[in-house]
Amino acid sequence: MRTSTYEDASADSPALHYPFSSECFAGEVQSDASSSLRDTDRSSSDPVLRILVSVSSDPSWRLRQCLARGFDGFFRHFCNNHSGGDACENACLLTVYAQLFFDRENEVRAAAYGSLPRVAAVNPLAFAQHHRILAASCHGLDSCETLKVRVAAARAIMSLMAVLNAPSTDSKYHVKPSTAGIQDSHPQPSVAPLNGCHLESIDPNAQRYLFKAVETKLLALVHHRAGGVEDANHVDVLLATLDGLKDAVPYLTLDCVARVSALIESINHENWRIRRALNCALPAVAARQGRAYFESQLLEAFVRSFQDRICEVRASAVEALGRLRDLKPNSDEPSEQACVHVFDSDWLMDKIGKRLAEMYLTMSYYVYRITIVQAFETLAQKHLAEKHMESIVLFLSEAARDDVANVRLAAVSALGVAAAYAEDRVIVNLVKPVVNELVCKDSDTDVRAMLKQVASGL
Repeated sequence: MRTSTYEDASADSPALHYPFSSECFAGEVQSDASSSLRDTDRSSSDPVLRILVSVSSDPSWRLRQCLARGFDGFFRHFCNNHSGGDACENACLLTVYAQLFFDRENEVRAAAYGSLPRVAAVNPLAFAQHHRILAASCHGLDSCETLKVRVAAARAIMSLMAVLNAPSTDSKYHVKPSTAGIQDSHPQPSVAPLNGCHLESIDPNAQRYLFKAVETKLLALVHHRAGGVEDANHVDVLLATLDGLKDAVPYLTLDCVARVSALIESINHENWRIRRALNCALPAVAARQGRAYFESQLLEAFVRSFQDRICEVRASAVEALGRLRDLKPNSDEPSEQACVHVFDSDWLMDKIGKRLAEMYLTMSYYVYRITIVQAFETLAQKHLAEKHMESIVLFLSEAARDDVANVRLAAVSALGVAAAYAEDRVIVNLVKPVVNELVCKDSDTDVRAMLKQVASGL
């Protein structure tokens, strides 16, 4: 069977050479496990370890499933009771765990993936350095696997990439996230002291290997049109991957973030759920890559999503806009930049607000115009400059005169939200006159009721 490998050419760390998928690799893992189990049976004096070894090969799949589900608890037991865990016992435990990813029962394999991030969080350094566990964990991404296992594997591996470079409250093996700014091209995770000694930094190649496996097996196929049973299943797996992407991106190495950015930039998938998931991941990518990159590479695709033909995708664009609005830069001194945002109001109004206002004038479908109104409602915020608030109020005042009652209803509601943040001068000179005029003129009962509600709150 043909295999592919990922080799990182970094001069600072050795390359990883693991097969992404191979039937013979499963045999190698199981052979290693059998050897380790025999050695443990002969040499280990710990009764718990001997029991785990026995349960891992028990004929009952339900017992093996219970072991897979709670493996993090057993791993924590050894690490906490043995001052970090004996290296041989840790290796044996992780080899036993790796064997569970190749179990003949789907339920056991799915349970193993369910506990994967928790197991790694107990001792990320030992996990990342184990020569089999990383490759074994990628086995569930193979197209030959069942849908349930592939979805569980996709979710688990995305969480695992964050665990290998994220704070862990699971135990004393606390991994600190990189505090490097956007300009640092090689953020290095560090591990907190253990018993007065500093552990080595986790090799970023472990994370790169996992990302390469996900990219090769899942993300590379994102441009394929969904169709047929197999493609539909792949979409479910891809959605699980993208759902975890927004949480993993803050902890990815910047070369991996660049690949994610390129994916989002070029995507135009036929399946609306994938387009929505990519919108949800956009703010996390923007936080890592910075405003300049977002403007040059991702802005066009983001603006286009406001006129997507599917309502849920347009709604995700509005939600992402709100997260971009509130996005703050990474800072070791939060108090110094408490009011600083990555995307300030000038940029948001000039690069996005102006574009959306122009799009509104050309939109023939009223549901698209409602989305633009909702976007302007999202742009209204407490710290918005008065000139921008005036622009928003003027836009919403025109939208409140739209030919379609649904658009007018959304615009009047948005006016009420904007008024809550506006200065008194804007309310007196711009909001109240429009509301008082339209409450007498509008022909729709619901719109008039909304106008009266807004007027009562001014």
